[in-house]
Amino acid sequence: MNLISFALACVAPRPDSLPEPLPTTPFSTWEASTARLSNGLEVLAFRAAGADVFYATVAVPHAPGIDPDGKGGASYLFTYAQGGRTDALGSSELTAALGQLGGYVVPTFEASALGLTVAGPAKHHEALLDLLMGVVAAHPLDDGALATNSELLSTYLRNSAQDPPTILADLLQTVAWGGVGPGRPFTESSVAAVTASDLDAWRARYWGPRGAVVLVEGPWTAEEIAPTLEAHLGAWDAPGSPPPPLSAVPVAAERLMAVHVPGAAQAAVGVVVVDPKLESADAACAPPTCGTMEAARIAGLVIGDQRVNHRLREVEGWTYAAWCTVEHHPAAALFSCTAAVQSDATALALDAMREEIDAAASRPPTDEEAERARRYLRDSTRTWDFSAYLRSGLQYWANGAPASALQDRLDRLGAASGDGVRRAARALAQPERVWVVVGDLDAHREALRATGLPYEEVDRWGEPVASP
Repeated sequence: MNLISFALACVAPRPDSLPEPLPTTPFSTWEASTARLSNGLEVLAFRAAGADVFYATVAVPHAPGIDPDGKGGASYLFTYAQGGRTDALGSSELTAALGQLGGYVVPTFEASALGLTVAGPAKHHEALLDLLMGVVAAHPLDDGALATNSELLSTYLRNSAQDPPTILADLLQTVAWGGVGPGRPFTESSVAAVTASDLDAWRARYWGPRGAVVLVEGPWTAEEIAPTLEAHLGAWDAPGSPPPPLSAVPVAAERLMAVHVPGAAQAAVGVVVVDPKLESADAACAPPTCGTMEAARIAGLVIGDQRVNHRLREVEGWTYAAWCTVEHHPAAALFSCTAAVQSDATALALDAMREEIDAAASRPPTDEEAERARRYLRDSTRTWDFSAYLRSGLQYWANGAPASALQDRLDRLGAASGDGVRRAARALAQPERVWVVVGDLDAHREALRATGLPYEEVDRWGEPVASP
């Protein structure tokens, strides 16, 4: 889930405050632009006038097959371990100084890319870039330090194995990519099997400026910041090349997968539609640049906020929030809806979500519903922070879409027609989808089986397990 999705889920537009129709003229407060450094590193810059905070993310594409056989999670471990290398410059004084200024480096994981992010005051952006370069170019950890980071990642796996919402999010991604999603599945044993030599080989194969991107947010265009990036990142020279792209697995028929978490205090219910049949008026354009994708986002918000969330939270009182999102990845669009619900409402919540999503086909969004969602998406996009820039920027970049696609997004929100939103809603409500329920199943198996959906119990990565 991203920041915008969470905001949309928690702040519902009120039905008594219908906004005026959106203008179709540009109104964005930021500017996206691109450049390229001499070492092949692509630059995607988000200029925000008056920005006093600087962010930069170096990322490479993420795809199945990127981990060695039997060592799932190596890509996550590499990125996680490198993110802790703030001493990589060999200058404890600079690291301490940046720490006092609020500068830091953190690992970055998205479905279509992974990398490292540095952040801090814009006036110190050159020192921050030096820190980022030192970490990006650092050699992988030795065996002793690797063991520490491996244990930290394994601890996360142990803790998340008891958290239904986390398992749900992972499993929906696993379903979408046919069980071989980026860096997944991975377990404590597969992470423990990764050696320093494995990370060294991974770095040599995938980690390099050719096929990589640096996303920057600050008060500069790509052309303005490129000389500074060249001075601080241009010396990065590594043989890495991008992996093959993701390949989504369309769903053949509706079915239900359930994960048993004994003693779970709540349940998580969700659904994913892989590559919905979204129609476009312009068959020649890439999906992110088409009004079709913006119409789908409007439709997804109507379904998620004004219908599913309203039903489950306001009417039934089963959840603190439910949300639906439409995301575009290099291989496919994904439509998903999720909710954490009271355990005793597990099957009831699934039935209610099915009813509300199905209604998008028989009772598509009205002009009023679409206008509320459009207005909310516009205002959210105008006030993006770097988390939202990063997620959308990496998806657009991985798909090969131009920076103008991001810049045009607001205008396309205003131009998406009511008929286009209704067509998109019918596509999102298609019956070829996978439902996932995660929680204590002991009291709910019969009710879930009574839904009439083909039922299967699986582990957190989608592998079948025996059920009572």
